[in-house]
Amino acid sequence: MFCTSCGKEIPDGSTVCGLCGKPIVSAVIPKTEQGSGKSSTDVNVGAYIKDFFSDPVSAVLSRSKDSYLVWGLIIAAIYPLILFIRYLFNDVEFSYSFGLFFVELCGVAALIFALFLFQSMFKVEKKSLPAIVASVGLSLTPMFALYIVGILLDTILDGAYVTGAFITVGYVFSALVLSKLFDVDKDNNRSRSVVLVVVSLACALVIQSIIHILVIKSMY
Repeated sequence: MFCTSCGKEIPDGSTVCGLCGKPIVSAVIPKTEQGSGKSSTDVNVGAYIKDFFSDPVSAVLSRSKDSYLVWGLIIAAIYPLILFIRYLFNDVEFSYSFGLFFVELCGVAALIFALFLFQSMFKVEKKSLPAIVASVGLSLTPMFALYIVGILLDTILDGAYVTGAFITVGYVFSALVLSKLFDVDKDNNRSRSVVLVVVSLACALVIQSIIHILVIKSMY
């Protein structure tokens, strides 16, 4: 090792330099710097599920951050993926099943970009694009369970279209969470954030419908 003052080589483990007599200063890295390379994302899925069952709105809002971008992307893709798999198992041709999968993904993407672009217009609390992706994805958490339960009830009740009602409930929950996310005053009067979410959903549905028509026409 070398002396931190005079730079001369000294025996390893020395606390005082035998040449200049000055103490050796150890290079200690602060704890904050040691952990700076680690992601701040909470990867504890079990904790999220537990929090969601306890207080679903707070569970989503507390994780509506840039660091949960990947979470949002994964969860947002689950519902379209389940649709894709279901149609394949029902002997629907692959191209049509994939087309519906693509249409659903476009609908989610349209909602994300509408929220991001319109937030300035409605003067709500501004969020970054990654945070909005995380928020939209996490707000769709119940969609998978609602869809599966709806299919089972449709099968048991022989033709009753319960799935559509359950999916509507999922979208209502998502809209509720997103309206609270953009609420600048954090009170019960969320008129601007509610209008933002409603307008964004309407735009997303229009864009999704147009893409759906184009996809269907390209197949037939």
